[in-house]
Amino acid sequence: ILDCDDYEAASNYFASSWQRWVVRTFENLTPKLVNKITTNTIYNQNRMVKLGVPAKKINYLPNGVDQERFQNTNQIKNIPIIESLQQKDNQIIAYIGSLNLDNHPVDLLLTAFRIIIEQISQVKLLIVGGGKDLNLLHNLAKDMNIDNDVIFVGRVSPDLVPHYYQIADVSVDPVNNTDAAKGRCPLKMFESWAMNTPFVTSDVGDRSFLAGKTQSTLLSEPGNPDDLAAKIISILRDPKQASLMRVSGSVRVKKF
Repeated sequence: ILDCDDYEAASNYFASSWQRWVVRTFENLTPKLVNKITTNTIYNQNRMVKLGVPAKKINYLPNGVDQERFQNTNQIKNIPIIESLQQKDNQIIAYIGSLNLDNHPVDLLLTAFRIIIEQISQVKLLIVGGGKDLNLLHNLAKDMNIDNDVIFVGRVSPDLVPHYYQIADVSVDPVNNTDAAKGRCPLKMFESWAMNTPFVTSDVGDRSFLAGKTQSTLLSEPGNPDDLAAKIISILRDPKQASLMRVSGSVRVKKF
């Protein structure tokens, strides 16, 4: 039995082209040599069928969330950054994940945030996570003159992640229309729903399928910072919409 997660040849960072070739060859060949396959995206499922893998061998198994991990968070732990943010009347936009621009275009979110702060005065962008592009994003925020309103937390322990979702008014997974994004089943979506946090991403890969015909998620145009900003602003300005998204997400997550 072979489990195929993300489309690694498109999503991983490679120091040279031969490394990518090795991984791509492995990903294309191995599915043909096994009895059964599980994969977490329809994109990967269809990709393997196009390679000649019989569809009956492939089982679609999307990601999910361990809801117990996101319970019992009524008491915020003693986290200075969270305590500081709670003491001020700011709305919080959160990105929680890897800072690797090959997979996650957080620079797209920074561009959208620059648009947002021109329309909403008391708002902060909370970026939780580490990765090879952390310093680059720091510098980009400075170049955009938004660094006073962007808070880089860095990598945190997994048990603290729910607390950052808990203080967020909206959680964002910025996405471009790439094979890496199509081949990924975003945990951020399920985690946001589990924490009753309104979620914004783009209509790439399985995202609209996972959201279903619910109000759990707003989907922006891929790679479009103006539309991404507009979707986030609509949530921050409309408490009724935000409340409907929280309820819908809490129901939707039970399917995963």
